Amino acid sequence: MTSAQTDWCRCSTCAVMFYNGYSTTGSCPGGGQHQLAHGPTFTLPRDGPETDRAQRNWHFCRRCFAMHWSRADVQVCTLGGRHDATGSWNFVLPHGSPETATAQFAWRFCSACADLFWEPATNQRCTAGGRHTAAGPVFTLPFAE
Repeated sequence: MTSAQTDWCRCSTCAVMFYNGYSTTGSCPGGGQHQLAHGPTFTLPRDGPETDRAQRNWHFCRRCFAMHWSRADVQVCTLGGRHDATGSWNFVLPHGSPETATAQFAWRFCSACADLFWEPATNQRCTAGGRHTAAGPVFTLPFAE
């Protein structure tokens, strides 16, 4: 059985997936801390195997609190430099599935900053500048009911 972590949310300012389980919410490229968007709270799978329908090496940045893909050549943390995944679990995100009553579709990897963001959001702010640049698979992420 794969483990999971709750308290992942979308930022209403930058559209990035961030961890909302501490007393602060991390650093947002839109200025200040990440702001909780209206929508679900996600429970993300971790420590499982990579498959043709799930990608490993997604991590929490302990500096900005964003979910990022640690295998990306380019990583841009809001606080400068690369993301810091020290001590983070290895999240395994499902992709290639349709949206359901308990899973939201259209989460993407940004090739400019390496963050996970929600592509339909109109308020995208990439740490590297401008809007996020979608690449790779389309993730469908589980959330708490």
